[in-house]
Amino acid sequence: MDLIGYLLWFQVVIAYAFGEIFFWFLGMRQKGKEIDLTKVKRLLIVRLDRIGDIVMTIPFLREMRRLLPNARITLVVIPQIYNIVELCPYVDEVLTFDKDTHRLLRPLQRHWRALKLSEKHLWKQQFDLALLPRWDIDSYHATYLAYFSGASLRVGHSEKVNV
Repeated sequence: MDLIGYLLWFQVVIAYAFGEIFFWFLGMRQKGKEIDLTKVKRLLIVRLDRIGDIVMTIPFLREMRRLLPNARITLVVIPQIYNIVELCPYVDEVLTFDKDTHRLLRPLQRHWRALKLSEKHLWKQQFDLALLPRWDIDSYHATYLAYFSGASLRVGHSEKVNV
């Protein structure tokens, strides 16, 4: 592993170590809890992709609304996509996350922005479930946004597991 790899790994370890203590203290984490969709009242969906991926996500949003008709669904997208989904009938709220940063400061700035968006908009909603409907590597920091949201349960994909 090169220096960049070690730095990224270190950031993950630090975020997880402090995050778990912080969210446990606030009562936002529950270990060993299974997903029961009938109990989900607040759902966060993070989709920080471009237009094609967002358009392909619309049927997913429709089905989540069908499965959770009474839940409050919040969608987080990049600012360039906001106008496409702002009137989507399947979500209650659309938030934006600006992932564009200076190249050298990218990891730190994206972590900071994810933390600030979470503190400003997501923590007070106390999400039951955060979903990351993305299959490949998360180069946009959507995973951090879902983690920092404080959601009790988070479901996503790991690029290290292909089963």
